Amino acid sequence: MNRVAPGEALDATDSVIGIGNCYVSDYNVDLSVGSLPTVNVTVEGANMLSSTSGSGFSSPAIDQEAGTAINGVINLPDPTQDGGIASKGGPITALRPGDVTLDLTNVDGESLVKLQGADGAHVQSASISIPLSRSPIDRLGSRFPFAREVDFPVNATMNISAIVADAQAASLSDILNSGVQTASITIKDHQTVPEDAIIYTMKGLKIDSQSFSSSIGSNKTVDLTFSTQIGGPNDELNGIFMSGAGFNQVFV
Repeated sequence: MNRVAPGEALDATDSVIGIGNCYVSDYNVDLSVGSLPTVNVTVEGANMLSSTSGSGFSSPAIDQEAGTAINGVINLPDPTQDGGIASKGGPITALRPGDVTLDLTNVDGESLVKLQGADGAHVQSASISIPLSRSPIDRLGSRFPFAREVDFPVNATMNISAIVADAQAASLSDILNSGVQTASITIKDHQTVPEDAIIYTMKGLKIDSQSFSSSIGSNKTVDLTFSTQIGGPNDELNGIFMSGAGFNQVFV
């Protein structure tokens, strides 16, 4: 695929590789001190198509039962016009680790160390993992699986690594018997007036593990793992909820 510079529109000489009938099968977020926030997404598709763009590029989608192409063109918006990246005052290259905020107030009591406040732990990294395994459903007369349904329940996890600042009074038995909690991660888009670019909210969290490391000459650290279960698409009390700022409509 030819490289297109930020803010540059596609032309007739650009080639595009598209994957049709995609289903997200895995989603991972990694946040750490000194590194740019990253997201890794794994998708499973039924078709792949390479084409030149021209004013748009051919849709890679297929009729999954007949195995035939669905004719269509996908047009990318002009990045210099209203709604494009360049129209926002220049391309956004990356969000910064210094603009990441973790709200662990509700899970503070789930750990033997303080997680929030002025004397709370100094978080070094956080990650969210959402495995979305899917079962292909076939039937007679269909050349491809006509659906790939998510295997519920989905067990999502959040891992946190931090430098310990202070301990707090807590009992392991009380922690195990505590109710479900909520935590959130907010990433700001640093502009003239900063705004929330992405917010991840995890509801129904339970702590799975916490481990401590203490040695001479090194900071004492703690690693915590929380998990929540997504029971279905209509479950609003448990799972991961994502929101953010969006201004670039890709499919028109």
